[in-house]
Amino acid sequence: MDFRDCPAKAHPCWERGVGGMVDPGKYEAKMRFTKAFVELALHEPVDKVTIGQIVDTVGKSRKTFYYHFVDKTDLIRWLFRYDIACELERYFHKEDLVFHAEGDDERFVELPFYARNIAPDGTIDNAIFFEIFSSSLEKHRDYYRRLFSYVGADTLDNYLHRIYTPCIKDDIWYLIDRELSFIDGVDAGIVRRKLMQNAAVDFLADFYTGAFVSRVIMRIHDERENRNMFDIAPFENVIHESLQLMIAKHVGSLR
Repeated sequence: MDFRDCPAKAHPCWERGVGGMVDPGKYEAKMRFTKAFVELALHEPVDKVTIGQIVDTVGKSRKTFYYHFVDKTDLIRWLFRYDIACELERYFHKEDLVFHAEGDDERFVELPFYARNIAPDGTIDNAIFFEIFSSSLEKHRDYYRRLFSYVGADTLDNYLHRIYTPCIKDDIWYLIDRELSFIDGVDAGIVRRKLMQNAAVDFLADFYTGAFVSRVIMRIHDERENRNMFDIAPFENVIHESLQLMIAKHVGSLR
């Protein structure tokens, strides 16, 4: 199944992106190392692949590798960011994209990793983002399956939690502020400050990010016939739909 034939093609923001933000030529040297790593990771455990093997495969020196990447974990994270950035820039306007994640350095902030699509009614409709996220992993399914089988402190799994939890948290605050704007006679600032004093928003962000990432990882490990990643994405917007209903009900109780 080609990504362009996926169900989200009917989505209103499909192919509205301006493109051009991610220049493949700019990253040609980096891509030689990432391609070598992917090939090596398909034939032996990810944690066993060494930088020595990578540079030998490329035919470059360790010094050249370290010019482009801090270490192997850095390479893995950069390749994920590059893959998803190439897709996001095709389908979203730049102002809808999220570029900066806490802990990133300048090599990462030019690569978007999230998009927030605000529907005409002001709600968040992120079905297209989940479609793009899933398709990015589907393109290199065997490689990502092996990555998500690797357990350790610097896993891609942990990295996804770290960069996407703040995005979901920002979505939650957006939805809270939206609901507060509908209520007359309530000081939105006071309510917001009260909400910031408890752990509810942090919990929801952690919970929904964990649900999203875990579901994707489980699906990428599913080896049954025809169980690709494309058909799960449209339904992932239940995350935002659920949050919208929950927040509307909670904030509505203040009326």
